[in-house]
Amino acid sequence: MPDPLIFALILSIITMMALFIMQPYTKMGPAETLKWLFMDAWYKGFWELLAFAMQMCLILVTGYAIAYHPKVYGGLRRLATVPKNTKQAAALTAAISMICGWINWGLGLIVGAVLARAIGVEFYRQGKPLHYPVICAAGYAGLGLTWHWGISSSAATLKHPGPCF
Repeated sequence: MPDPLIFALILSIITMMALFIMQPYTKMGPAETLKWLFMDAWYKGFWELLAFAMQMCLILVTGYAIAYHPKVYGGLRRLATVPKNTKQAAALTAAISMICGWINWGLGLIVGAVLARAIGVEFYRQGKPLHYPVICAAGYAGLGLTWHWGISSSAATLKHPGPCF
């Protein structure tokens, strides 16, 4: 697997070539183009994204801490004993993931994965057949279906000047 830095350098070269082609429209000379690409986009851009990246990491870490709290994890393991087949397991996993994803996208992402794993372990322990990839996909239903209209979504946390209707 190539190093991600290789992809960043290749994309930077492509961007630099595009900026040189677009010079008549951007009104930037070669020196200004290189300064913008390497000083503004690479250097300043990284540090401006650092605060956002830390916020996203904290959301995921707190979701992980909640999902593996002994009471929550015990509840998820008890829930894993409820389904009798793959369809019921997928429906339960998707429903729990969507409910948690509505509350917080990081919680839905982690709880869905933890529940999918707990169901896989429970089915294996009981010797029941299970289509595990379906359960794993259902575990991410909360991230794909409900987080964007949940109470932690970006749109829900924006300040609106007045009524939204």
